[in-house]
Formats: sequence, structure tokens, C-alpha cells
Amino acid sequence: MVDVETLKFIIEKKGKLNLKVSGRSMIPLLKENDEILLSPLKNLKRFDLIAFSSKGQIVCHYFWGENNKDLLTRPLNPIGSFDFPIETEQIIGKVENVRISIFLKFKIFMRDLFV
Repeated sequence: MVDVETLKFIIEKKGKLNLKVSGRSMIPLLKENDEILLSPLKNLKRFDLIAFSSKGQIVCHYFWGENNKDLLTRPLNPIGSFDFPIETEQIIGKVENVRISIFLKFKIFMRDLFV
């Protein structure tokens, strides 16, 4: 199980935290065992990568928007899919060392337009 509060505390105290990625939902941007650098969550914008707790695991996906109090996130694989809405309390931090390229953002928007 992931202790979100402990990870948030470490990020707040140190200003950042390195974690390794597992899973395949963000390929080609992130691959298994890539390292992400997390910072405290501030000024969240569409396409910012965030790490959050889901079913006891750490998940790294990109922020899409808000729905009432819940946040909407999406994986890259498959493009066009959505996660279940998450609560702000589930978020561990914002990824600082990886960004989605303009080309990939365009590809995502185009996919959404024609589906």
C-alpha cells in the first residue's frame, strides 16, 4: 500500500522526490523504470503529469480537467481513454522532469475530435 501522506510530507520537506515508474500506460513518454521527479502540486494545467494513488499503487498520468470536486486524468495508452475521477487527496505530486510535447498534445486533440 502507498502512504500518500508520507510521500506528500517528504515532497513538502525536501521540495522534491524521485520515484521510478512502473506500468505501460504512458508509453512512449514514460517507460518501465524511468525516473520521475515530483514536486508539490501547484498551478495544475491541462497536460501536466501528476502522480497519484489508485488502488494502493502509484499512477502517473496527465491532468485533463475538473468535474465538480473530482479531477480527470488520462493515460497515453490507449489515447482517448479516461481514468476514473480522482480526488485531490489522492495526488502525490506534479512531475517536473517530463513534459508532453506539442506534437503529442495535437495528436490527442485530433483523436478526440474525430472519435
